[in-house]
Order: sequence, then C-alpha cells, then structure tokens
Amino acid sequence: MQKLMQKIIINKRLILFCVIIIITQILGYSQGFNSEKNAFINFVKRIYENEQCEGLKVISDYDRKYLVVYVTLEHNGNNSPNTMYRIAKIKATREIASYSTGSIIMSENDVNFHTFENKERIKEKTSSFVNGIELLAKLIDEKKSVFIFCKEHK
Repeated sequence: MQKLMQKIIINKRLILFCVIIIITQILGYSQGFNSEKNAFINFVKRIYENEQCEGLKVISDYDRKYLVVYVTLEHNGNNSPNTMYRIAKIKATREIASYSTGSIIMSENDVNFHTFENKERIKEKTSSFVNGIELLAKLIDEKKSVFIFCKEHK
C-alpha cells in the first residue's frame, strides 16, 4: 500500500512539473509577440521623430505591409482627450480609405466681387469601409498631439 502511495505522489509531481513547463513556454511566447509589437511601435515613433511627417506611410516587413497614419492635432482648451482621439481616428480612417480605394477630388472657386475675396473649396469623395485600425502611439507636447494609427495592408 505504501509503494502505491509513493507512485501516486511521484506521478502528481511529474504532472505538476509538466504543467509548469507548459505554462512557462506559453508565457515565453506571449512575451515574444509583445516585444515584436513594441519594437514596431518604437520604429514608427523614430520615423516621426526624424521626419516630422504627417499622413500615410506604407511600411513593409518581411512578409507583411502596414499602413501607418500620422495625425497631428493642435491643442485648444475646448477639446477633451476623448474628442481629440475620435477626430484623429476619423482622419486616419479617411487617409486609409483614400489610399485603398482611391478618391475623387474636386475644387471650386468662389469669388466675392464686393470684397474681391477668393475662396477655394476642395471636396473629396471616396467610398469604402475601413475596419481594424489600431492606435499604436500618442505623442504629446505643449502645442500638439500626434496620433499614430496602423492597419495591416492585405
């Protein structure tokens, strides 16, 4: 009877050891994915810091392409951070939609003959739906906020 109890204890220890090894392997893989994403975010931030760019950039990885959109919004006292995020996401979505499906740009000139003021209106028409856009980073300074969005290009 005592030998049977010892075998059960040894089997429980062996099962516990296997479970610990499996859990460490799973956690190690998830950290690897997170480190790749963090490296990509740091790369995208460095691009902005070096070029101070705005708009859409196509960044190619080994086997994937990403559409990265930089949106700059000036600070004013009226907009909350949530409102600024929503405005930035709409602008980023528009940039990706224009790139993906193309757009029609029309220009109209209005001349006021009383004040001799010339106004130009630019209208853009595009028809598409953008799904899966992700906020990668938000850079803030005293005057402006830069939102960096990304979408995998297929």
